[in-house]
Amino acid sequence: MQTINLDHIRAKARGLLVWTMSRGTYNPARDAYSVWDKAIECGRSYLVGTNVPLNTFIRQHRSQLNQWQQMAYLFVRQNPGLTLILRDERQYWMVYERGEYVEFNLPHQDLGGEKTYISRDGKSKIKVNQD
Repeated sequence: MQTINLDHIRAKARGLLVWTMSRGTYNPARDAYSVWDKAIECGRSYLVGTNVPLNTFIRQHRSQLNQWQQMAYLFVRQNPGLTLILRDERQYWMVYERGEYVEFNLPHQDLGGEKTYISRDGKSKIKVNQD
């Protein structure tokens, strides 16, 4: 697997400022939502309700990662102690490893969010939160 650095991401995320910050101490064993199935189930419950079949929820909320998101996925998998931040005047992304998956977070209402997507394959993402 190719080692990804910030310059690789900057080349794909044109117009976005790209930097990292330390993740601090993170222990997935103490995070109930670090397990893929739990995160997907929670997203389904919150976004559509448990009456919607899981495969329907996944199909309706899945989208492809774009090129910078694919690079970001690889970067945070290779650097689990870092949070990757990408920002311009319209959006503010925080990307980090969360146990079994990578979380793509738009945490600010006025900068593209509040939305959360998760990916475990580095090719597609599933929306699990939108406020």
